[in-house]
Amino acid sequence: MLKIFESSAIKIKILLLSNILLSILYVSQYGISGYNTITLLSIYFLFMCLGMVITYHRYYAHYSFKFKNNFYKYVCTTLGLLSGSGSVLNWCAVHNKHHDKHDTPEDPHDSSKGLFNLITLNYDYNIELKYFKYLLRDKFLVFSHRYYLCLILIYVICLGFLFGIEGVVFGFSIPSFLVVFVEALTTYFLHKGGKPRYVAWLNWFVFGDGNHDSHHKDLSLYKLERNDLSGWIIHNILRRA
Repeated sequence: MLKIFESSAIKIKILLLSNILLSILYVSQYGISGYNTITLLSIYFLFMCLGMVITYHRYYAHYSFKFKNNFYKYVCTTLGLLSGSGSVLNWCAVHNKHHDKHDTPEDPHDSSKGLFNLITLNYDYNIELKYFKYLLRDKFLVFSHRYYLCLILIYVICLGFLFGIEGVVFGFSIPSFLVVFVEALTTYFLHKGGKPRYVAWLNWFVFGDGNHDSHHKDLSLYKLERNDLSGWIIHNILRRA
């Protein structure tokens, strides 16, 4: 029974496709208002900056800082889970192997595969246990991995009940698609040419993670050198001093 709700590559791909189809159908029929735009951009910021960049990437993948308290940690972790990018275990497993094997044929999301393969999440998901074993000690991460789709469903049902289909589209579907799409752009452009690099325009969409050359040089850095909003938030709000 657990496997039905467990985070996996095929389920994340189906979720992505569902979000794309629902978003296209709704927008083509009803359009996007200014209020809708503000909503989806706000949710995108919460999902991408607080959830993915700060928590999935800099905290769980690299432990580059410690949260000031568990309230911040669990709120930010939940935002990452709701982004539609998969569980912390799934994401960090792929990302940690990427760092170990980057820009080689063994890189799970090697940029040489092309942008389309990255956008459609056509990664190599054959990830060895060593890349995520350290996370299995956290019972919350194991629980949220096993019941990943339950969390998504609860969130979507609440949005639908409170705001209707409009709430689902602009509170989840479009922001979730944007997170996955921008992550693919990040993977492709920040390693284009066969080595980590800095891409100024993309850095604004990933709130500081465009500093990819600096990041690969020192994984322990929670604050990077160029226009790093995520690093500022960590340093001034979330980090234990």
